[in-house]
Amino acid sequence: MTNVTATATDIVTDYSNLGNYIGLCTGAPGSTATPANEATGGSPAYARQATTWAVSGAQALGSAVTINVPAGTYSYMIMCSGSSGDNMVDWCAIAPQVISAQSTITITPLATAS
Repeated sequence: MTNVTATATDIVTDYSNLGNYIGLCTGAPGSTATPANEATGGSPAYARQATTWAVSGAQALGSAVTINVPAGTYSYMIMCSGSSGDNMVDWCAIAPQVISAQSTITITPLATAS
């Protein structure tokens, strides 16, 4: 818990500076820089998408990203420092998105210090 506004702002600023690429996983991404279960394939092909963070108080709000995905169930969002490769910074569970055919998923990332 952060009780000082300036400290909370510093925390979310530092956190959001760690990575500005958002991706999706079909299962738990793991605890290393190499994301497990990251989406692949599709046409147009899956690729992580860049977000732009805006910090206000204890929150960092990322711009919405739209990610192409093939059929599958996507239950995790990942935050990475690059558009590809072994550079996962963090992840979080999301409400499962069940996709029956090639489609897109739009995510608006939010980081909060509390």
